[in-house]
Amino acid sequence: MIGEVAVDLTDPAGEPSTHLLGHWIGEEWMGAVINQVRFSPDGTQLVTCGLDRTLRLWSTTEGTCDPGEVVELGDMDPWYLSYSPTGDQLVVAGGEGPFHRYDPGSGKRIGVHAEGVEFLDEPVYEPDGTLLAGIGDGTVLVVAPDGSESTIPEPVEGYSLAGAAASADGRLAVVSNRGDLVALWDRHTGTVQELPGGPEETVRLTWAPDGKVLYALSLREGILAWDGESWKAFDLPD
Repeated sequence: MIGEVAVDLTDPAGEPSTHLLGHWIGEEWMGAVINQVRFSPDGTQLVTCGLDRTLRLWSTTEGTCDPGEVVELGDMDPWYLSYSPTGDQLVVAGGEGPFHRYDPGSGKRIGVHAEGVEFLDEPVYEPDGTLLAGIGDGTVLVVAPDGSESTIPEPVEGYSLAGAAASADGRLAVVSNRGDLVALWDRHTGTVQELPGGPEETVRLTWAPDGKVLYALSLREGILAWDGESWKAFDLPD
């Protein structure tokens, strides 16, 4: 539960199975707040980060959830977590540079990027392992799988990579800065296709594994799905 002090896991039937603490430090409640939670692509690992400035790795094999490495993040306030498509890298970032790449198996840091950057959007991986991160001033930092860096312009004025998502076929879904428009961006050609009738106050996008459906989380409208033709809202419980 992001913004809370514990993570609750359920089984497929929705029954509680595990209650995780770990970021709690004495009586300092704020230090226990969890900022992000992510499962690895194969579901065998859970990672959490919190205001105690640690990264905690949990093993989730065979229906269990066992504590693993605890990684000290120094003076970083972590807000973003992202696994590479193959699960062999994990990115940890705050609202400014630098951001770090880790080996999620060992907890060892394997790369540091965007040093000295004062603004940072949530990094997003493309299917081939290329990492993209908006670094302000209309610029996107591109980190190749080998760790080399380059920069390209942001999609178009009014859009950023905050809440963006890459599909299995390489399409990148992005949200307007106002959160009221969603578009598909081809960074290689520079073309942007706006999806009509997008939800308002969109904060996060994610693709279905086959890349055929795009899901949006809206603070105002809940969860919606784009099937290539129109948006359809989920019927959520009260």
